[in-house]
Amino acid sequence: YAELAEIRQLARICQEHEPLDLRLNWDGLALRSGDKASEQLYYRDDVLIGFFSLDGLGFDEAEGTGMVHPSYRRQGVFRALVAAALEECRQNQAESLILLFDHRSDAAAAFANAIGAQHDFSEHSMRLDHTDSLPQIDQRLDFRKATQDDAPAIGAILARDFDADAAQVQQNVAHN
Repeated sequence: YAELAEIRQLARICQEHEPLDLRLNWDGLALRSGDKASEQLYYRDDVLIGFFSLDGLGFDEAEGTGMVHPSYRRQGVFRALVAAALEECRQNQAESLILLFDHRSDAAAAFANAIGAQHDFSEHSMRLDHTDSLPQIDQRLDFRKATQDDAPAIGAILARDFDADAAQVQQNVAHN
């Protein structure tokens, strides 16, 4: 959608200020249908200074992450974005909002603490930079890209893992 370039510019500014993993799903942002308000944008003087993205609307819990231009932090921008996201969660029957942020961000941790959010769990990102020393792959395994035909099986696995409604998860997987 039209705002994607502005979101990318804001992300560049934020990462130049503090090189953190913003946890933004760029492919998903580019494919949004617009049927739900999954993104909150905050402008000042026609410049995008804040952004918050929601995933999982329509499920029991949604996940969200965002950013605020470094020059506009500590002015209530992120609080306003999260408040708008929480309203979207309520309207779409999501009972809770999981805030995703890089653990190295003192500002994000301070915000979560200030609004009374409780740490529930952490995820770790793992990246293998040197692929020349990979072990041999067991030839009994078949690796291939998933197709639409795999959506029911993937949805069932994810639904079981997240204790979610299988039909909703399968529908979400099929659309992604």
